[in-house]
Amino acid sequence: MGQGAVWRSLLHLYAAEYVWLEALLGHEAPVLPGDLADALPGNQRGTGGIESLGELKQKWNKQEQRWIEYLDQLSPEMLDELVSKRSTSSGKGRVQQTRCVDILLHVCTHAQYTTAQVVNMLRQLGAEPLPATMLITLARNQMTL
Repeated sequence: MGQGAVWRSLLHLYAAEYVWLEALLGHEAPVLPGDLADALPGNQRGTGGIESLGELKQKWNKQEQRWIEYLDQLSPEMLDELVSKRSTSSGKGRVQQTRCVDILLHVCTHAQYTTAQVVNMLRQLGAEPLPATMLITLARNQMTL
């Protein structure tokens, strides 16, 4: 399920958010720092050089701030702008163009899908309590902060 393990799925989720934000900021071929597949030994591939949950949390907090800064400057006109990104999946290597609004929607749906996979893995591992992940629950919790 997911990337095959909770840790790899969390790293995948972080990396996807990183790469798409970089693309939105104008970097056509973004790669997570420390994740240059050709330069890493096999067991580090795909980790972005992240070695612990604490380090991942720290990097994710910084990345969240970068997203907030990006979204704060986003205007309605920018939503229809085309963003160029070199594909790492379908059409690998080709530069694809996608509207900004579609990328933002993709980032959200990808995060929701991958998070559901992580929660299901945690459930199978017997973890309790499981984190709240439903968008409506998160929105309501955000309103009370």
